[in-house]
Amino acid sequence: MAKVLVVREKTAAEATAFSLIASGHEPIVLPIFELNDTGAEIPDSDYDGLVFTSRNAIRVLKSRDWKAPTDGMKAWCVGKATAEAATELKLDPVVAASGNAEALVEELQTINMTMTLLYPTTRDRSLDLQSKLSNSPINIKTVEVYRMNALQFEAGIIEEKLGSCETVLSFSRRTSEHLAQLILNARLQEKTRNLEFAAISQNAAEPAKELHWKKISIADTPDETALIRSIS
Repeated sequence: MAKVLVVREKTAAEATAFSLIASGHEPIVLPIFELNDTGAEIPDSDYDGLVFTSRNAIRVLKSRDWKAPTDGMKAWCVGKATAEAATELKLDPVVAASGNAEALVEELQTINMTMTLLYPTTRDRSLDLQSKLSNSPINIKTVEVYRMNALQFEAGIIEEKLGSCETVLSFSRRTSEHLAQLILNARLQEKTRNLEFAAISQNAAEPAKELHWKKISIADTPDETALIRSIS
């Protein structure tokens, strides 16, 4: 059993905490982001399906009691967890097998018919889906329905959390960047020398290399199950 620090938005962090407990670990939560609905209007029509790269967009749509214009509308999703969440909106999800954005793009590039897909997403996204599909007959209609606000903490809180854990989990590059900055601002970089850092992907791990860790692990596949499995 390991004491694991989960740095995510609060709702997502709590869900990961349950998964950690089920795997025999002790979770410690530090919600370093806050999800805020932008209030951006979602079109009622003129699209043939949806694209989700995160469960967060689905959470926003659910909170608005959003309903698809037609029953059984398809949703192309990144990962199994996002696809399962999409079913709660009464959509018919299609999962990118490897669970990452690149696999989703490859899935969409196999479509040979002209269509418009609605892409509810965040202002802070790293994926420019329209440019990735520039040679495809698919038109992406992007709507920024939420943003993730980075939260700040006093040095004492960061020190307490780092001192209570053995491993830190990161689910995104932005998470690793913000956590590294919080640690540097608090001048606590020496605290990481005895800690392990587990990232969901190589990209997510890169900013953590600014600090010295006992070990940096990368999940075999970019999903929560594999990330938890990577914990020593």
